[in-house]
Amino acid sequence: MDYAFLSMLAYSNDVVSAEALEVWFGGDAQLRNEVVTTFRNVTGVSSAVLFQLITFSNFNNSAVVSIRGTQNSWDLLQNAQLWSSAALL
Repeated sequence: MDYAFLSMLAYSNDVVSAEALEVWFGGDAQLRNEVVTTFRNVTGVSSAVLFQLITFSNFNNSAVVSIRGTQNSWDLLQNAQLWSSAALL
């Protein structure tokens, strides 16, 4: 149930996600947007794919990456671009 909850967070904005994490996990989980932003800048990733990094301090600093799936026709085009090389291979 926790994983289903975390996967749904990718479809909400950062404020709602942070508040939902506070309620669901009682302050143990943190939304780490600064890490995602730094990763994108350092690696030069410019993809339209949206993802969130959620860390858990009480579980040996574990983390979960929540990735938003297809939501509209623009996302469908991005998915086709992302997966076309794997399909052609």
